[in-house]
Amino acid sequence: MPHLISPFFLFWLSINLLIAGAYGLGYTQLGQENGPLENAQVALLFSAFLVALIKWRDDLGRRFQFLLWGAGLLAVSFFLRELDLRRTGLSDWLIFFTSEQGRTWLTIALWLPMFYVIGRNIRWVLDTALCYARSESFWLYIVAAVWLVAGAFFDKGLIATDHKYFMEEILELNGYAFFLLAMLRMQPAEAFSHCQQAGNDHPAIL
Repeated sequence: MPHLISPFFLFWLSINLLIAGAYGLGYTQLGQENGPLENAQVALLFSAFLVALIKWRDDLGRRFQFLLWGAGLLAVSFFLRELDLRRTGLSDWLIFFTSEQGRTWLTIALWLPMFYVIGRNIRWVLDTALCYARSESFWLYIVAAVWLVAGAFFDKGLIATDHKYFMEEILELNGYAFFLLAMLRMQPAEAFSHCQQAGNDHPAIL
C-alpha cells in the first residue's frame, strides 16, 4: 500500500493546509452550506460510486460483489445527504429527493434489497464481514468513519465553537476522501487475502 498511501498522504496534507490557510485569511465561505467544501464532498462521493461501478465484474466472486454493493450504497447515501439542489432551479421532484424527507425515503428504498439479502444470508454475511475486517481497505473505511464521527460532533453542536460549520465540513471532506481511497484500494485479493475462501461461494440470493 505505500505506493498509494504516500502520494495520497502528501496531497491530503497539502490540501488541508491550503484550506486551513485560506480560511484563516478570511475566506469563511469555504465552510458555508453548499459552499466549496460541501461541493468537493459531493464530487468525492460521486467518484466513489463510479469506482464501485467500474470495478463491478461477474468474475469477482460473490463476497467481493457484496462488499462493492454495500460500499456503493454508502456512497449514494452520503451523496444524497450532501447534495443540495434547492437553489438550482431544477424540477421540484428532483429537489424533493434531496430534501430531508425525500432522501430518507429514497435511501430506505435503495437499502431494502441489501437488508433482504442480509436477512436471508446472515451467517454468510457475518463470515464475509469478519474476513474482510482483516484487510487494509477495511481500516481505511474505519479511518473515514472516524473523520465523519468527528464532524458529527460539530454538526450536532456537541463541540461549541465559532468555527462550527468549517470544522464540520473539513472533517467530512477528509472522511469522504478516505472513503474514496478505500474504494480505490479494494481488490478481491486484498479484501480476502487472509481467508481460505476467495469469495466465490454463492449465498441464497445475490
